[in-house]
Amino acid sequence: MQEFNLEDLRTRALSLLLNPELISDSMLSWAYTESLEFCAGRKAPIYALYDFALMRLKRLLKMPFSDEDALIYENARKAIERAPLLEGPAKRFVRTRDFGL
Repeated sequence: MQEFNLEDLRTRALSLLLNPELISDSMLSWAYTESLEFCAGRKAPIYALYDFALMRLKRLLKMPFSDEDALIYENARKAIERAPLLEGPAKRFVRTRDFGL
């Protein structure tokens, strides 16, 4: 099964976003970390993690957010929130940030 990782996120961001020259390692890392924080304690679908991270990256880079982007972001957020909780110590994590638009 595919894992959510920073290198795949970098590849997707560079191929999908219109201004790849704006994408820095620190911004990618930030979007990646926010995605992991948002889904902490949940077994979230991989597609939702990548969609969430890419939309967070667009927001961090202050790129225009289309209606389609908003729908992708909202669907990813809902998929992560509906994902089943993990068993064991991971489910003790609590989301500490608000990830709204």
